[in-house]
Amino acid sequence: MDIKVVDLEYKERDFEYAKSKYGVAFRRAEVAPGQKVYRLVELWEKTGHSSLITQVLNEDGSPMANVDVAFYWPDAPDPPDPPTEVYDHDWYKNFVHGPTNVNGDIGPGMGRGAYHGKGEGGPHAVWVRDPNIPSDICEKLGMLAGTFHDHLDQKFKLVTVGEEPGLEPPSKPAEEVPEDVKVLAQEVQSLKERVAKLEAKLQGLKKLLE
Repeated sequence: MDIKVVDLEYKERDFEYAKSKYGVAFRRAEVAPGQKVYRLVELWEKTGHSSLITQVLNEDGSPMANVDVAFYWPDAPDPPDPPTEVYDHDWYKNFVHGPTNVNGDIGPGMGRGAYHGKGEGGPHAVWVRDPNIPSDICEKLGMLAGTFHDHLDQKFKLVTVGEEPGLEPPSKPAEEVPEDVKVLAQEVQSLKERVAKLEAKLQGLKKLLE
């Protein structure tokens, strides 16, 4: 299964574009045919905020709420925070984690230590946590030095091994989109991401108040 990459201008790129610019890497979970797994399916180039947003999709492409997602860096808490059982298929034993919101999103913030040079890769990694279903891992994530928090958001999708859908072929080039429309589209996307971040914070506050 190929990984779809979308750049800041909403143009489709190949994985080499993301790797050469951000140093991103991934590993596939080894799962037998017929079994379910969370596959890394898309990378979206983002700018303007430091939230590393992960979205989890169901087999039909719909967002999955209340799915646990791990957020790793070398000095992440060990044992994990908040306390949780560490599964055999967790990629690391030290991490923080939390549930996705109604949009299937979760977006922890990255600090200054997440900045990296071109093609070098950052310190973070993410994967989906399920006691019964393994997940791929997307790693070497961070923010590109010298930019306004440029980074890669990710999408994971629940699939059955051997039945993974292929990526749709790129559509024919369309006419050039007016610059004001591009700006408006970026502003709308930024607003969506801010809402997702606020929803994640509200969920955290609710847990603290319970």
